[in-house]
Amino acid sequence: MAVSALTAWQALFFQGGPGGPENTANQWKRIFFITAASGGVGLWLVQLAGIAGLHTCASCGSENEQYVRDLGANDVVDC
Repeated sequence: MAVSALTAWQALFFQGGPGGPENTANQWKRIFFITAASGGVGLWLVQLAGIAGLHTCASCGSENEQYVRDLGANDVVDC
């Protein structure tokens, strides 16, 4: 669990973003598309992006759609 959470944190805030969660809500006006949102890293990305105030669009199977929405995804695409 710790590795997937750290991977999501690193990807969202440092590899693909402005440098930290304190900067996201005011500087980013983008929609984040998260693939495999019901997987290990995807679940963390949905939650972290939601906490940071970002709009998320997530992809997952139909059986996990409500679960991903409950974690904070704004939009969900069935794939």
